[in-house]
Amino acid sequence: MGQARHRYFVCYNLCIANHTIQKGTAREEITHDEQSDAYREQIRKRIKRQHAFQQYLSIWFGVSLILTIVWFLTTPRTYFWPVWPMFGMGIGAFFQWRTAYGAPPLEITDADIDAEIDRIQKSK
Repeated sequence: MGQARHRYFVCYNLCIANHTIQKGTAREEITHDEQSDAYREQIRKRIKRQHAFQQYLSIWFGVSLILTIVWFLTTPRTYFWPVWPMFGMGIGAFFQWRTAYGAPPLEITDADIDAEIDRIQKSK
């Protein structure tokens, strides 16, 4: 399952890299080296986000362990209060996971910007 997901992202990023860039009405093709460099940069950023997520998980685990030990040593038979900091860090972990392993970000092209400008100007 993980390899299939990885292949999807690689194919998606290659498709983005193979598209032509529109600048106004003129079209210019991206050279193969520029495609390769842009693709490698996207992959480099993605791997960096994945490493940051893995580091965050280890920090989350360490903080949760320390809070649980503090709870156990101070008030073991009372309300388990460490659940709230764990929950808060879990929300952060979800969004960091989504950035690292979720769907690739959408690319905003000049054509998208021009279309939005046209839409705004028509509504005035």
